[in-house]
Amino acid sequence: MFLENDDKTLVPNPHSYMNPDHLKLFYFIGRLVGKAIYEYILFDSVFSVIFLNRILGVPNTINELKYADPTLYKNLMLLKHRNDVADSLNLTFSVDETAFGGTQTYLLKADGDKIEVNESNKIEYISLFCNYKLNKLIEKQSQAFTEG
Repeated sequence: MFLENDDKTLVPNPHSYMNPDHLKLFYFIGRLVGKAIYEYILFDSVFSVIFLNRILGVPNTINELKYADPTLYKNLMLLKHRNDVADSLNLTFSVDETAFGGTQTYLLKADGDKIEVNESNKIEYISLFCNYKLNKLIEKQSQAFTEG
């Protein structure tokens, strides 16, 4: 249900959808945590700032990415300051996610697989990519947890 980040905090597993009842389980876990808070019971586990932001309805940005994936954060910062984006990287406004032996393409914006990332739109790409990774992937899980 949860993955552990490099900083030993928990974030919902974006691939929890493989369990058809995953949203019911997040709802149940949310109820348990709510009851524990009400009863002043402390947990040994710590939720990631990314997940806590989603619970509070605060959108995550690239600043929170360094907590979830420091390597990806570093690479996006390199992309931000790079001058030859279109020539060397061949990026588009789409993300290929590989899970359980299959690859699925997600569009970051309409016709994103046809829009090449270049010098003029690389900041938009970084923003949309971070929104996808930090907000969209765990949106349903976070909502079910919060409802619980």
